[in-house]
Amino acid sequence: MARFLLSRLLQAIVSFLVVALVVFALMRISGNAVEMLLGEQGATAEMRDHLIQKFGLDKSYPEQFLRFIAAVAVGDFGNSLISGLPVRQLIGQALINSIILSVAAMALALAIAIPAGVYSAIYPNSLFDRSVRTFAVFGQSAPSFVTAIMLIVIFSVWLRWLPTSGIGGFRHMILPSATLAWYIAAGIIRMTRTSMLEVMRADYITLARAKGVRWIVVIWKHAFKNAALPVTTFCAILFIGLIGGSVVVDVVFSWPGLGLLLVDSIVYRDFPVVQTIVLLISAMFLVINLVVDVVYAYLNPRISLHAVS
Repeated sequence: MARFLLSRLLQAIVSFLVVALVVFALMRISGNAVEMLLGEQGATAEMRDHLIQKFGLDKSYPEQFLRFIAAVAVGDFGNSLISGLPVRQLIGQALINSIILSVAAMALALAIAIPAGVYSAIYPNSLFDRSVRTFAVFGQSAPSFVTAIMLIVIFSVWLRWLPTSGIGGFRHMILPSATLAWYIAAGIIRMTRTSMLEVMRADYITLARAKGVRWIVVIWKHAFKNAALPVTTFCAILFIGLIGGSVVVDVVFSWPGLGLLLVDSIVYRDFPVVQTIVLLISAMFLVINLVVDVVYAYLNPRISLHAVS
């Protein structure tokens, strides 16, 4: 077990460093932040040289990368090249906004997807099952910006019930969270349905029904309890994806989360902010995958033995 944990930890560290290197290289290739700051006119060579030295861009790329990794290791993410504010401060507020929206979207998705997926598996090929599967297909097929615009047109333009964008209160959160919830609910429905179909064919379910256990107890206590493990893992990964990956929704609804901050930082070549956001998202995914691997290895020791053999 110890070898398995060490192996997975080393894999996570190597993956993190590879992501850091790729992001670092792409940001340098994409353009010069100093030129974006000074503009094309009115900037002297002395001003350019001063900013280049200030931000450490006069160093070689390997040295810049090593300095960046060393700073990240001690929690120093530097300052924004555009605003001059600490990167930690900018990302901190954006992360809070993203978590709020992600929690709302996940809660709405679970409230819809879990009952729908369970009863869709219990009554396969019924009208309810076909309706749920159609809902899931549309949810995963429709691009997020199409769903977002459709909701804005209906509830903001036509009905005038909800604001179109920004952050301010509960009403501002309804449309963006609903947009995200439809997409992730579709995936959770399909995962829950598939997992429940497998469990419902198990011998212990047949035995419980033969003993006269109430149907509702069989479903939720025996069947869903055992079907919930892959669904929980899937939801955890989806939640991390929501926090860092809702770029389209953040932009369409002008929600000041990590997605909107990432887009703005890419446009203005704000290297420290972009690098930190991408590394933060990568770290969250790596931690979740590491935790999942550890839990699975604990529940089934043969996984760890096979992984290190």
